[in-house]
Amino acid sequence: MGAELLGLQEPQLFFDIMVHVATLFATCIFYRDDLLAMLKETLQGARALTSGTSLSESLTQFPHFRFSAMVIAGSVPTAIIGLSFKDYFESLFHQPKQAAGMLLVTALFLMVTKFRSGGNKGLGTMPLVVAVVIGVSQGFAIIPGISRSGTTIACALLLGVEREHAARFSFLLAIPAIFGALLLQLKDMSGWESIAWMPVSLGFVAAAVTGLLALRLLIPVVNKGSFHYFALYLIPVGIAGLVFLP
Repeated sequence: MGAELLGLQEPQLFFDIMVHVATLFATCIFYRDDLLAMLKETLQGARALTSGTSLSESLTQFPHFRFSAMVIAGSVPTAIIGLSFKDYFESLFHQPKQAAGMLLVTALFLMVTKFRSGGNKGLGTMPLVVAVVIGVSQGFAIIPGISRSGTTIACALLLGVEREHAARFSFLLAIPAIFGALLLQLKDMSGWESIAWMPVSLGFVAAAVTGLLALRLLIPVVNKGSFHYFALYLIPVGIAGLVFLP
């Protein structure tokens, strides 16, 4: 939608891919401790399973193994929705006015969190069904104008997940989703010889830096129960898009 407001042409596919890679890189850097713990305890949990320990015991003994299982569970519905409706979702990217309307939907979703700003479910007690529902919300956040992080964090808060864990789960759930989307984009990639590497490099650095800054700013806001304030800028932007976009 921003490109239409600025009169810019649709960006090259490779530039779009590298911006997504930068976002993925920023998320991995920010949550590197969690990712390392998930890898370590998943291997330990798998080893325990092969030695005769039950799945429930392994998940209890290794909390980050359970966390990995929750991320996988949430990623399954995202993948199903994304692959099933891929062509339809891609067609929506050529409808900027509809994207503006979806910003207002996101704003409404965020405003609802004012009345239920989290609960007492941590990542160690979050039921499997909660992870699946959050994954479903991430799947539909592919629609332009629906914020992925806004939707998944709001969904987690409304389902009673603790504020800190809601944001944590949301961004770690984004990693397989972004990685899967990158693979699909690379499959359609061509024209490597015509890539303008300087703009691509600058775009990558800018996206990575702003991604890290956004995470550092967003997490404290969520933890304080002030997530609904983000709706205050989405509303005027969404209205402006509906008025000025074709």
